[in-house]
Amino acid sequence: MSFKPDSPHLLLTLSAVFWAGTIVFSKNIIESLPPFTLSLGRFSTALIVLLPWMLKKGSFSALKDRQLLVRLVLLGFFGVFLFNSFLYMGLRHTSAINATLINSLNPVLVALLSVVWLKDKITHRQIIGLIISVSGILWIESHGKLNNIVNIQFNPGDVFILIAAFFWAYYSNLAKLVMQKIPAMEAAALALFTGVIFLIPVSIVELHFTSSIDLGWETIITVLYLGIFSSFVALYFWFYGIDKLGGARAANYYNLIPFFGIIMAVIFLGEKVYPFQLVGGALILAGVYYSSRSKKAAPEPLKSVSVKKITES
Repeated sequence: MSFKPDSPHLLLTLSAVFWAGTIVFSKNIIESLPPFTLSLGRFSTALIVLLPWMLKKGSFSALKDRQLLVRLVLLGFFGVFLFNSFLYMGLRHTSAINATLINSLNPVLVALLSVVWLKDKITHRQIIGLIISVSGILWIESHGKLNNIVNIQFNPGDVFILIAAFFWAYYSNLAKLVMQKIPAMEAAALALFTGVIFLIPVSIVELHFTSSIDLGWETIITVLYLGIFSSFVALYFWFYGIDKLGGARAANYYNLIPFFGIIMAVIFLGEKVYPFQLVGGALILAGVYYSSRSKKAAPEPLKSVSVKKITES
């Protein structure tokens, strides 16, 4: 596994770190802002940071391509507008163990959609690595007790998280199609732009029916973190990884989020680490490492796939 500065393995790992921070740092403000408004604050911040670069680069000219415009609108709708908002709605109504367990389905769904729509090939090593990683998540969230998994009862929050997992899988595979025509950075920026357009009117309506919001310093700092590190930085790294490794292999790195979340919770929240968490974290790392070594050859080039296959599904 190569860990050069532009290594997709390193950048996908950093994406997991930043998204783990999203989970930890959002914990204190999940009740301070309603879900769509929190998403709008997060992605508007990212867009403001990116806007000067986009204008200088002439990124908006890509929207003149009708096929690319459709893909970018879908990318923003599913990956920015729906996925994050449903995730925040789910976190308001479900436990952490349920949310993480359901969210662990994301790599499985990404891989399945990648095989069906983009014709990516999944090797036996990748399948085994995926199983090992997901097993690590299950071990962490069940506290090393299988009965905790068997006895899970679904509630409306769980349903929101499950739906969000499908949105993420759709988004991750669609990103590969977008990067056939434009670089990863432009794809990330334009996806944020189209997603924010969807978020603005919904957030206005949401705020109208919200009795109160908390805009204290913790909320503001967290939104800035979400916008800068969790959004455009992590998003760009994720796109880059998908472009270099394919959706199926990149999806395994999503399983690192709970592992890094534990470390960050200890540092920033003072939580205690238990043996079952160390075992689960080791399984997650082993699965990602095993899967990432499944190919010694360079990744196969992107194939031309019509967006029609996805939009008509």
